[in-house]
Amino acid sequence: MNDLPDINVWLAAFAISSQCRLVSFDGDFNRFAGLDFLHLSGPPT
Repeated sequence: MNDLPDINVWLAAFAISSQCRLVSFDGDFNRFAGLDFLHLSGPPT
């Protein structure tokens, strides 16, 4: 395990505190309650 903070935690906290929607391809953001999150998918195959 590394000693660096999880950047997703910081991004989620920033988005929640500024009442912004976070848009990402990373579905891991679903774990944050209260986050307005839009999960993007890749291009259709």
